[in-house]
Amino acid sequence: MGRIFAFCSAAAVLMILLAGGGVYWLSMAEMQKTRQDATATVARGAALGITAQTALLTTSINKIVRDPAVIAVVAGGDPKKMKKTAVKIENYLPDVLKVRLFLPGKISPDDNVVPHLGFADIELVQKTFKNNQKPVIQGKTGPNRHMAIARRIVKDGQAIGVLLVSLDYQFLTKTIRNAGIENDYMELQQDRLVMGSIGNSEIKKNGKKGEFKIIGTNWIIRFWTPASVSLGDITLFFSTIIIPALLACLAFFIGYRRYAEIFRLDQSSIQELIKDLMSGQMQGSYPVVLNEMRAIVATAIQLKRVLEGGEYSMDIEKEGDLGGDRLGHDSFFSELDVDEGLSIDQIFAETTEGKTGGEEASNLSTGIEVSEDKL
Repeated sequence: MGRIFAFCSAAAVLMILLAGGGVYWLSMAEMQKTRQDATATVARGAALGITAQTALLTTSINKIVRDPAVIAVVAGGDPKKMKKTAVKIENYLPDVLKVRLFLPGKISPDDNVVPHLGFADIELVQKTFKNNQKPVIQGKTGPNRHMAIARRIVKDGQAIGVLLVSLDYQFLTKTIRNAGIENDYMELQQDRLVMGSIGNSEIKKNGKKGEFKIIGTNWIIRFWTPASVSLGDITLFFSTIIIPALLACLAFFIGYRRYAEIFRLDQSSIQELIKDLMSGQMQGSYPVVLNEMRAIVATAIQLKRVLEGGEYSMDIEKEGDLGGDRLGHDSFFSELDVDEGLSIDQIFAETTEGKTGGEEASNLSTGIEVSEDKL
């Protein structure tokens, strides 16, 4: 019986593992795609946010360079007035570090004011005299790194000056860091310069890459997602498979222990019944739980009646009474409550109520006849 329960338990666990493994295999690719889509959505949102902020700053600066008062000051070429105007402009822009106005001609580096005016800024200003340039990140790491936006000041179709606005670029870094990515990786790049990042950088080695360009700039948001499912996801999947398998094993074990106890009690009752049947000391009842065991008890009791009827008939015949055979015959049929015209095989089959076959009844009747010959 233990082997049967062990086999059923193993089969149930195997089916649970196969079903769970199949679901995991089918859903793994879908999970990866869903994860990539989710990360791409976050990156797209960050790109749109940076685009909106940069566009707002650019629009504000474009309005300033078209202001008649600013144009008049630059056209006058007075350095003091230009410096005062630059200070006033700083009050109208958010996160501004420094505002500078330039006239055409030679421009020298300035290390006296933070952020410094470096060669990269000078080159940006010179290019802006020809065409407006896109916002860029300038300067080395530290307080001198800034976001530079340069715009031409035009009068009568001619560039008479350039407005250079140096801004704190930390709002770009905050936008990336607020993206809420943990297991993936995302960064904001300008060429090879990384302006901000979030997530696990190790994913860049083997992860799947995607990117979004920031409109109106030379910046790109790149993101990577794992090429395979993470260890946490694998642990979660296997937990949902192993736990039901263990519960199935526990259920089979409890069922086996319970059934074994019931079977042991019923077996004890059957053994006691057979012992009493052989000794001729039958008790009033032999309690059993399993229906299969009840049939054995009923058959044994009916067998006792058949044997007792045969012994009573043989005892009368031994006393020499001429009517003993008939008397024993009548008593036997009266005890069994069956038709006396039936054969011994039919009598036994009827008394056992069909629970034993004709072949078993024939064998039993043969055994009874042998015992009578011996007597």
